[in-house]
Amino acid sequence: MPDLRPLTGGSWQGAGLNDRAPEFLRRGKAKAAQVRDALGSATDISPHNADGSVRWSPFAQDGTLRLDLVARRKVGGIYVTVTDANEGFYGTGAFKEGDGPSQEPKITQDRFMIEQSNSPYDTELTEEVEPFSFTMVDTADPVYQRLRNNLPLYDQNGNSLVEDPGWTNAGYGRLLNGQNPGRQFLFLRERFWNGLPVWSVTGVALARLDDIGNSKQDKKDSEGAKLTYLPVDDGRFMAYQDGELQPVITYTWWGGAGWTAFGWVPELSATAPVATAGTAGEATLAFAEPTGPGDPWNYSDAPAGVQQSTDAGVTWGSLIEPDSVSVVGGTVTLSLSGLTAGASLLRANVKGTNGAVATTPNSNSITVAA
Repeated sequence: MPDLRPLTGGSWQGAGLNDRAPEFLRRGKAKAAQVRDALGSATDISPHNADGSVRWSPFAQDGTLRLDLVARRKVGGIYVTVTDANEGFYGTGAFKEGDGPSQEPKITQDRFMIEQSNSPYDTELTEEVEPFSFTMVDTADPVYQRLRNNLPLYDQNGNSLVEDPGWTNAGYGRLLNGQNPGRQFLFLRERFWNGLPVWSVTGVALARLDDIGNSKQDKKDSEGAKLTYLPVDDGRFMAYQDGELQPVITYTWWGGAGWTAFGWVPELSATAPVATAGTAGEATLAFAEPTGPGDPWNYSDAPAGVQQSTDAGVTWGSLIEPDSVSVVGGTVTLSLSGLTAGASLLRANVKGTNGAVATTPNSNSITVAA
Protein backbone atom coordinates (compact mmCIF):
# COMPACT_ATOMS: atom_id res chain seq x y z
CA MET A 1 0.00 0.00 0.00
CA PRO A 2 1.34 3.51 -0.81
CA ASP A 3 2.30 5.95 1.95
CA LEU A 4 -0.30 8.73 1.67
CA ARG A 5 1.54 11.17 3.93
CA PRO A 6 3.09 14.36 2.45
CA LEU A 7 6.88 14.55 2.53
CA THR A 8 7.00 17.55 4.87
CA GLY A 9 4.80 19.20 7.46
CA GLY A 10 4.89 22.34 9.54
CA SER A 11 3.78 24.13 12.68
CA TRP A 12 0.44 24.42 14.48
CA GLN A 13 0.04 27.87 12.91
CA GLY A 14 1.08 26.67 9.48
CA ALA A 15 -1.47 23.85 9.62
CA GLY A 16 -4.24 26.41 10.11
CA LEU A 17 -5.08 25.23 13.63
CA ASN A 18 -4.97 28.75 15.03
CA ASP A 19 -7.61 30.04 12.63
CA ARG A 20 -10.55 31.67 14.40
CA ALA A 21 -13.56 33.58 13.06
CA PRO A 22 -15.02 35.94 15.69
CA GLU A 23 -16.71 37.83 12.87
CA PHE A 24 -19.07 34.87 12.49
CA LEU A 25 -20.15 34.90 16.15
CA ARG A 26 -23.84 35.70 16.52
CA ARG A 27 -24.94 37.31 19.77
CA GLY A 28 -26.14 40.64 21.11
CA LYS A 29 -29.31 42.56 21.91
CA ALA A 30 -30.40 43.61 18.43
CA LYS A 31 -33.01 41.01 17.57
CA ALA A 32 -36.58 41.14 16.34
CA ALA A 33 -39.37 38.89 15.15
CA GLN A 34 -42.20 39.52 12.72
CA VAL A 35 -45.32 37.47 12.12
CA ARG A 36 -48.21 37.32 9.68
CA ASP A 37 -50.74 34.66 8.74
CA ALA A 38 -49.70 32.14 6.11
CA LEU A 39 -52.21 32.62 3.28
CA GLY A 40 -51.01 30.20 0.63
CA SER A 41 -49.55 31.53 -2.59
CA ALA A 42 -50.29 35.12 -1.54
CA THR A 43 -47.62 34.86 1.16
CA ASP A 44 -45.10 32.64 -0.64
CA ILE A 45 -41.62 33.67 0.57
CA SER A 46 -39.65 31.15 -1.51
CA PRO A 47 -36.18 32.66 -1.90
CA HIS A 48 -35.63 31.50 -5.48
CA ASN A 49 -37.28 30.89 -8.82
CA ALA A 50 -36.85 27.63 -10.72
CA ASP A 51 -33.81 29.02 -12.58
CA GLY A 52 -32.07 29.99 -9.33
CA SER A 53 -32.75 33.71 -9.62
CA VAL A 54 -33.93 35.64 -6.56
CA ARG A 55 -37.68 35.55 -6.00
CA TRP A 56 -38.28 36.95 -2.50
CA SER A 57 -35.98 38.30 0.19
CA PRO A 58 -36.13 40.44 3.34
CA PHE A 59 -33.42 42.54 1.67
CA ALA A 60 -33.90 45.17 -1.02
CA GLN A 61 -31.99 44.99 -4.29
CA ASP A 62 -29.32 47.32 -2.89
CA GLY A 63 -28.59 44.83 -0.09
CA THR A 64 -30.20 46.83 2.73
CA LEU A 65 -33.21 45.76 4.79
CA ARG A 66 -36.61 46.19 3.15
CA LEU A 67 -38.69 49.07 4.48
CA ASP A 68 -42.00 47.57 3.30
CA LEU A 69 -42.13 44.48 5.53
CA VAL A 70 -44.41 45.73 8.32
CA ALA A 71 -48.10 46.57 8.35
CA ARG A 72 -47.82 49.05 11.23
CA ARG A 73 -45.20 51.46 12.54
CA LYS A 74 -44.85 53.62 15.62
CA VAL A 75 -45.34 57.30 14.85
CA GLY A 76 -45.14 59.76 17.71
CA GLY A 77 -45.21 56.87 20.17
CA ILE A 78 -48.45 55.39 18.76
CA TYR A 79 -48.85 52.41 16.43
CA VAL A 80 -50.42 53.44 13.13
CA THR A 81 -51.40 51.35 10.12
CA VAL A 82 -49.01 51.60 7.17
CA THR A 83 -51.04 52.77 4.18
CA ASP A 84 -48.31 52.20 1.57
CA ALA A 85 -47.99 48.78 -0.04
CA ASN A 86 -46.33 46.39 2.41
CA GLU A 87 -45.74 42.71 3.16
CA GLY A 88 -48.16 42.65 6.08
CA PHE A 89 -45.87 41.53 8.91
CA TYR A 90 -46.46 42.59 12.52
CA GLY A 91 -43.57 43.04 14.94
CA THR A 92 -43.70 41.01 18.14
CA GLY A 93 -42.07 43.73 20.24
CA ALA A 94 -39.86 43.11 23.26
CA PHE A 95 -38.99 39.65 24.58
CA LYS A 96 -38.50 38.63 28.18
CA GLU A 97 -34.79 38.33 28.99
CA GLY A 98 -33.79 34.72 28.54
CA ASP A 99 -36.92 33.97 26.53
CA GLY A 100 -36.09 35.45 23.15
CA PRO A 101 -36.67 33.38 20.03
CA SER A 102 -35.17 29.95 20.61
CA GLN A 103 -35.16 26.71 18.66
CA GLU A 104 -35.62 23.33 20.27
CA PRO A 105 -34.72 20.80 17.56
CA LYS A 106 -35.47 17.13 18.03
CA ILE A 107 -34.22 14.26 15.90
CA THR A 108 -35.52 10.71 16.28
CA GLN A 109 -33.59 7.74 14.91
CA ASP A 110 -34.78 4.15 14.47
CA ARG A 111 -31.74 1.99 15.22
CA PHE A 112 -31.63 -1.51 13.74
CA MET A 113 -29.72 -3.89 15.97
CA ILE A 114 -28.43 -7.40 15.29
CA GLU A 115 -27.62 -10.21 17.69
CA GLN A 116 -23.97 -10.34 16.76
CA SER A 117 -23.08 -6.77 17.74
CA ASN A 118 -23.72 -4.14 20.38
CA SER A 119 -23.37 -1.40 17.77
CA PRO A 120 -26.24 -0.34 15.47
CA TYR A 121 -26.29 -2.31 12.22
CA ASP A 122 -28.21 0.50 10.55
CA THR A 123 -30.03 3.66 11.52
CA GLU A 124 -32.88 5.52 9.88
CA LEU A 125 -33.98 9.09 10.55
CA THR A 126 -37.70 8.91 11.34
CA GLU A 127 -38.48 12.34 12.79
CA GLU A 128 -36.85 15.74 12.49
CA VAL A 129 -38.65 18.72 14.00
CA GLU A 130 -37.50 22.19 15.05
CA PRO A 131 -40.14 23.84 17.23
CA PHE A 132 -39.34 27.39 18.26
CA SER A 133 -40.62 29.60 21.04
CA PHE A 134 -40.52 33.15 22.39
CA THR A 135 -42.11 35.15 25.20
CA MET A 136 -43.57 38.54 24.33
CA VAL A 137 -43.79 40.96 27.25
CA ASP A 138 -46.11 43.62 25.77
CA THR A 139 -49.22 41.60 26.51
CA ALA A 140 -51.76 44.38 25.90
CA ASP A 141 -50.65 44.53 22.27
CA PRO A 142 -53.48 43.30 20.02
CA VAL A 143 -50.91 41.17 18.15
CA TYR A 144 -50.01 39.32 21.36
CA GLN A 145 -53.68 38.87 22.28
CA ARG A 146 -54.42 37.35 18.89
CA LEU A 147 -51.41 35.04 19.02
CA ARG A 148 -52.11 34.04 22.64
CA ASN A 149 -55.76 33.22 21.86
CA ASN A 150 -54.86 31.60 18.54
CA LEU A 151 -56.98 34.05 16.57
CA PRO A 152 -56.25 34.96 12.94
CA LEU A 153 -54.39 38.14 12.06
CA TYR A 154 -56.06 38.36 8.63
CA ASP A 155 -59.37 37.32 7.13
CA GLN A 156 -59.68 35.02 4.12
CA ASN A 157 -59.42 37.99 1.75
CA GLY A 158 -56.14 39.19 3.23
CA ASN A 159 -57.63 42.08 5.22
CA SER A 160 -56.00 42.73 8.59
CA LEU A 161 -58.03 41.85 11.68
CA VAL A 162 -55.50 43.37 14.10
CA GLU A 163 -57.16 46.17 16.03
CA ASP A 164 -55.65 49.57 16.67
CA PRO A 165 -54.50 49.93 20.28
CA GLY A 166 -57.16 51.51 22.49
CA TRP A 167 -60.10 50.32 20.39
CA THR A 168 -63.57 50.72 21.88
CA ASN A 169 -65.10 47.82 23.86
CA ALA A 170 -61.86 45.87 23.55
CA GLY A 171 -61.76 42.18 24.38
CA TYR A 172 -60.42 38.86 23.11
CA GLY A 173 -61.85 35.38 23.54
CA ARG A 174 -60.37 31.96 23.00
CA LEU A 175 -62.83 30.19 20.73
CA LEU A 176 -64.30 26.89 21.87
CA ASN A 177 -64.12 25.47 18.36
CA GLY A 178 -61.11 27.52 17.32
CA GLN A 179 -58.87 26.48 14.47
CA ASN A 180 -55.07 26.58 14.51
CA PRO A 181 -54.16 29.35 12.04
CA GLY A 182 -50.95 28.93 10.10
CA ARG A 183 -48.40 31.62 10.87
CA GLN A 184 -45.37 32.88 9.00
CA PHE A 185 -42.34 34.22 10.88
CA LEU A 186 -39.19 36.22 10.24
CA PHE A 187 -36.50 36.24 12.95
CA LEU A 188 -33.98 39.05 12.46
CA ARG A 189 -30.61 39.73 14.07
CA GLU A 190 -28.05 42.50 13.68
CA ARG A 191 -24.42 42.62 14.74
CA PHE A 192 -21.70 45.03 13.72
CA TRP A 193 -18.22 44.02 12.63
CA ASN A 194 -15.64 46.71 11.91
CA GLY A 195 -18.47 49.23 12.02
CA LEU A 196 -20.52 47.47 9.33
CA PRO A 197 -23.85 45.67 9.89
CA VAL A 198 -24.20 41.92 9.54
CA TRP A 199 -27.83 40.83 9.23
CA SER A 200 -29.40 37.40 9.39
CA VAL A 201 -33.09 36.74 8.76
CA THR A 202 -34.54 33.27 9.31
CA GLY A 203 -37.86 32.66 7.62
CA VAL A 204 -40.48 30.07 8.55
CA ALA A 205 -43.08 29.78 5.80
CA LEU A 206 -45.69 27.91 7.84
CA ALA A 207 -45.89 27.16 11.56
CA ARG A 208 -48.75 26.27 13.88
CA LEU A 209 -49.14 26.81 17.60
CA ASP A 210 -47.72 23.79 19.44
CA ASP A 211 -47.71 24.83 23.09
CA ILE A 212 -48.50 27.72 25.45
CA GLY A 213 -46.40 28.16 28.58
CA ASN A 214 -47.48 29.24 32.03
CA SER A 215 -48.17 32.88 32.86
CA LYS A 216 -48.92 34.66 36.10
CA GLN A 217 -49.88 38.10 37.32
CA ASP A 218 -46.82 39.18 39.23
CA LYS A 219 -45.60 42.60 40.34
CA LYS A 220 -42.10 41.93 39.01
CA ASP A 221 -42.70 39.91 35.89
CA SER A 222 -44.67 40.19 32.68
CA GLU A 223 -47.71 37.95 32.38
CA GLY A 224 -46.62 36.97 28.91
CA ALA A 225 -46.76 33.24 28.17
CA LYS A 226 -44.14 31.40 26.17
CA LEU A 227 -45.60 30.57 22.76
CA THR A 228 -44.20 27.54 20.97
CA TYR A 229 -44.73 26.92 17.26
CA LEU A 230 -43.98 23.91 15.08
CA PRO A 231 -42.80 24.51 11.48
CA VAL A 232 -44.63 22.36 8.93
CA ASP A 233 -44.37 21.89 5.18
CA ASP A 234 -46.46 24.41 3.25
CA GLY A 235 -45.94 22.65 -0.09
CA ARG A 236 -44.44 25.67 -1.84
CA PHE A 237 -41.43 26.96 0.16
CA MET A 238 -38.58 26.38 -2.31
CA ALA A 239 -34.94 27.42 -2.28
CA TYR A 240 -32.04 26.89 -4.65
CA GLN A 241 -29.66 24.76 -2.60
CA ASP A 242 -26.57 22.97 -3.87
CA GLY A 243 -27.42 23.75 -7.48
CA GLU A 244 -31.02 22.53 -7.33
CA LEU A 245 -34.41 23.98 -6.41
CA GLN A 246 -35.54 22.04 -3.35
CA PRO A 247 -38.29 22.27 -0.71
CA VAL A 248 -37.13 23.71 2.63
CA ILE A 249 -38.73 23.99 6.05
CA THR A 250 -36.78 27.10 7.12
CA TYR A 251 -34.38 29.41 5.31
CA THR A 252 -31.85 31.98 6.55
CA TRP A 253 -30.89 35.00 4.48
CA TRP A 254 -27.56 36.73 5.21
CA GLY A 255 -26.70 40.26 4.21
CA GLY A 256 -25.45 43.70 5.10
CA ALA A 257 -22.24 45.53 4.29
CA GLY A 258 -20.42 43.68 7.07
CA TRP A 259 -21.41 40.29 5.66
CA THR A 260 -20.22 41.27 2.19
CA ALA A 261 -16.93 42.51 3.62
CA PHE A 262 -16.21 39.05 5.10
CA GLY A 263 -15.37 38.01 1.55
CA TRP A 264 -13.21 41.10 1.05
CA VAL A 265 -13.97 44.31 -0.82
CA PRO A 266 -11.83 45.08 -3.89
CA GLU A 267 -8.88 47.27 -2.95
CA LEU A 268 -8.53 50.14 -5.42
CA SER A 269 -5.73 52.60 -5.85
CA ALA A 270 -6.26 56.09 -4.49
CA THR A 271 -4.80 57.43 -7.75
CA ALA A 272 -7.49 58.94 -9.97
CA PRO A 273 -8.38 56.91 -13.08
CA VAL A 274 -7.40 58.39 -16.42
CA ALA A 275 -10.32 59.24 -18.71
CA THR A 276 -9.69 59.88 -22.41
CA ALA A 277 -12.37 61.25 -24.72
CA GLY A 278 -12.89 59.62 -28.11
CA THR A 279 -15.29 60.17 -30.97
CA ALA A 280 -18.98 61.00 -30.51
CA GLY A 281 -20.18 59.70 -27.13
CA GLU A 282 -17.09 57.55 -26.64
CA ALA A 283 -14.28 57.45 -24.06
CA THR A 284 -11.94 55.12 -22.24
CA LEU A 285 -11.29 54.86 -18.52
CA ALA A 286 -8.01 53.38 -17.26
CA PHE A 287 -7.02 52.55 -13.66
CA ALA A 288 -4.78 50.20 -11.69
CA GLU A 289 -6.03 46.64 -11.38
CA PRO A 290 -7.65 45.97 -7.97
CA THR A 291 -5.97 43.81 -5.36
CA GLY A 292 -7.30 41.54 -2.64
CA PRO A 293 -8.61 37.95 -2.36
CA GLY A 294 -11.89 38.63 -4.17
CA ASP A 295 -10.60 38.20 -7.71
CA PRO A 296 -11.34 37.56 -10.53
CA TRP A 297 -12.83 41.04 -10.70
CA ASN A 298 -15.91 42.00 -12.63
CA TYR A 299 -16.13 45.38 -14.38
CA SER A 300 -19.31 45.12 -16.45
CA ASP A 301 -22.12 43.21 -14.72
CA ALA A 302 -24.30 45.34 -12.41
CA PRO A 303 -23.60 46.60 -9.84
CA ALA A 304 -20.24 46.77 -11.62
CA GLY A 305 -19.87 49.25 -14.47
CA VAL A 306 -19.09 52.89 -15.11
CA GLN A 307 -20.93 56.05 -14.08
CA GLN A 308 -20.78 59.48 -15.69
CA SER A 309 -21.24 62.84 -13.99
CA THR A 310 -21.94 65.98 -16.01
CA ASP A 311 -22.12 68.31 -12.99
CA ALA A 312 -18.60 67.94 -11.60
CA GLY A 313 -19.45 64.95 -9.42
CA VAL A 314 -22.53 66.33 -7.65
CA THR A 315 -24.76 63.61 -9.17
CA TRP A 316 -23.97 60.43 -11.06
CA GLY A 317 -25.87 58.73 -13.84
CA SER A 318 -26.98 55.15 -14.24
CA LEU A 319 -24.48 52.33 -14.67
CA ILE A 320 -22.94 52.06 -18.12
CA GLU A 321 -21.77 48.64 -19.26
CA PRO A 322 -18.35 48.86 -20.94
CA ASP A 323 -18.14 47.80 -24.57
CA SER A 324 -14.88 46.01 -23.78
CA VAL A 325 -12.53 45.33 -20.89
CA SER A 326 -8.76 45.07 -21.25
CA VAL A 327 -6.34 44.16 -18.45
CA VAL A 328 -2.72 44.52 -19.49
CA GLY A 329 0.31 44.96 -17.25
CA GLY A 330 -1.77 45.69 -14.15
CA THR A 331 -3.88 48.38 -15.84
CA VAL A 332 -7.61 47.99 -16.51
CA THR A 333 -8.97 49.86 -19.52
CA LEU A 334 -12.71 50.13 -20.08
CA SER A 335 -14.02 51.24 -23.48
CA LEU A 336 -17.30 53.16 -23.35
CA SER A 337 -19.91 54.46 -25.75
CA GLY A 338 -23.28 56.14 -25.47
CA LEU A 339 -22.01 58.81 -23.09
CA THR A 340 -23.70 62.18 -22.72
CA ALA A 341 -21.87 64.95 -24.56
CA GLY A 342 -20.15 67.68 -22.57
CA ALA A 343 -17.74 68.14 -19.67
CA SER A 344 -17.72 64.91 -17.65
CA LEU A 345 -16.15 62.91 -14.87
CA LEU A 346 -16.10 59.11 -14.89
CA ARG A 347 -15.75 56.49 -12.18
CA ALA A 348 -15.88 52.69 -12.17
CA ASN A 349 -17.56 50.20 -9.85
CA VAL A 350 -15.63 46.95 -9.45
CA LYS A 351 -17.25 43.77 -8.12
CA GLY A 352 -15.50 40.85 -6.43
CA THR A 353 -16.49 37.18 -6.55
CA ASN A 354 -18.62 37.60 -3.42
CA GLY A 355 -20.54 40.56 -4.84
CA ALA A 356 -18.63 43.16 -2.83
CA VAL A 357 -18.32 46.43 -4.76
CA ALA A 358 -15.76 49.20 -4.54
CA THR A 359 -15.73 52.47 -6.48
CA THR A 360 -12.68 54.16 -7.95
CA PRO A 361 -11.93 57.82 -7.28
CA ASN A 362 -13.32 60.29 -9.81
CA SER A 363 -11.39 60.61 -13.06
CA ASN A 364 -9.97 63.73 -14.59
CA SER A 365 -12.44 65.95 -16.44
CA ILE A 366 -12.97 65.29 -20.14
CA THR A 367 -15.24 66.73 -22.79
CA VAL A 368 -17.29 64.01 -24.41
CA ALA A 369 -17.81 64.75 -28.10
CA ALA A 370 -21.33 65.18 -29.41
